[in-house]
Amino acid sequence: MKRKSLSILIALIFCFSAASVVLTNGSADVSRQNGTSYTVSAETEQTVTMREIADFLQDKNAHYPFSDEFIERYQQSGGGYIDTAKKAGLIVDKQKHEPNQKWHFFDSWLYPSIDDGSLTWDADAKRRVYTGLLCPELLLWIYEASGVDPVKVSNAKTVAEQGKAAGTNVSTIAKNMRACVPWEDIANNVKGYKPSDSITLNTSNLRLTVGENATITATVRAQDNTGAVSWSVTEGGDVVTISPNGNVLTVSAVSAGTAKIKATYNETLSAECTVTVREQSVITGDFVTKYNLQGTSTAQIKTNENAFAAFKLDGDGNGLIREVSAISGIYGGGSGGRNETKWSSTEMLKLGTTSIVGSITLELNAKVIGVKITGYVHSDKCEIRVGDSTSADWTADSADNKTSTYQCSDMTVVSKEAVENNQTSTIVINFESTSSVTLATINTTSTKYPLYITSIEFILDSDVAQ
Repeated sequence: MKRKSLSILIALIFCFSAASVVLTNGSADVSRQNGTSYTVSAETEQTVTMREIADFLQDKNAHYPFSDEFIERYQQSGGGYIDTAKKAGLIVDKQKHEPNQKWHFFDSWLYPSIDDGSLTWDADAKRRVYTGLLCPELLLWIYEASGVDPVKVSNAKTVAEQGKAAGTNVSTIAKNMRACVPWEDIANNVKGYKPSDSITLNTSNLRLTVGENATITATVRAQDNTGAVSWSVTEGGDVVTISPNGNVLTVSAVSAGTAKIKATYNETLSAECTVTVREQSVITGDFVTKYNLQGTSTAQIKTNENAFAAFKLDGDGNGLIREVSAISGIYGGGSGGRNETKWSSTEMLKLGTTSIVGSITLELNAKVIGVKITGYVHSDKCEIRVGDSTSADWTADSADNKTSTYQCSDMTVVSKEAVENNQTSTIVINFESTSSVTLATINTTSTKYPLYITSIEFILDSDVAQ
């Protein structure tokens, strides 16, 4: 035991002596062992929020060499983020360096902590990330993703390996790693981060029926975000009319055909949406999703039959849904918040969680070309795909445009007030004619955003409707 303790002490001495620091007039002259030197500012420490460090790390790689090398030897075998990954159906293989630490940071820790209220976006990242996190593989990834000097990261990896080999508890290992990597090395890079300029639309394909209106929202991320978004119809001026209101555009379908709408920012950034308009169709009865959970507000629906039972025909409809043929990540009801903001409802279907996407496939007795979805979203970043369940659009390497994607930025974000006052919102999504419809959340980043459905209506294909 004395030898193990001695080896850790030697490693820590190396961390402190790898650079000699002499403060001179408010700055530090740091001399490396190889004789080179650089200057580190000794300015008053700036507070970094969780939102800032999350935005910074979101654009970083999922894998880096030091954390991957450490994972190959010392990744946990169970518990914590490993069990979370297994439940989510992710790859758990330390030789493949999975689950990756970017997923660990965002999906296994950050977003669930935000959801349950134990963490807020304006919390101090130094306390919650730098000091609070104890997992060595995650800390190494954060150091590398933050652009910390590789020499310091290597030293942190060394003390982590020696701590693991000696059976040292993780809190001590994390403390020893912090001795090698100062918080300022992370904070300065986060504060100096400037994301690349971009403009994005909440949907790139919009399908409408003659007489319908829809909104398109542009999001601008620019260092000089002072200009205004301009909108134009570049094709199909007789198909749609537009009414701009800043970054939000209202589109009105006036005739059948295809139109292209372009959003431009400062004449340098642009994004385009294709609008397909069909003749007016018939809307069938309203199918209200209700699932009695008897007090268990987020119980997962395990069988197709139980999912089918959630669809209760409202009014004198024609029994359009024949069966539910597939489900994944579907819950009967939803809940959220803590203490005074706590809410729950059993009269909704929840698609997905903050860790996994959700989907449901419905087999119908008639062909439809669209759906009307009423409910809430977990975040206005929620993105869904709806359409033919057999479409090649569902695979990453192929597409046949038989489905439509929609970013639900104009839907009500779920909250206690919204649920208690039934402040639902409704969106309309059209797609190619089909009698087998899949609806799924499709967020492809590490972030997932659930959809809460309180009712759904189907737009019958007028070409085949009786």
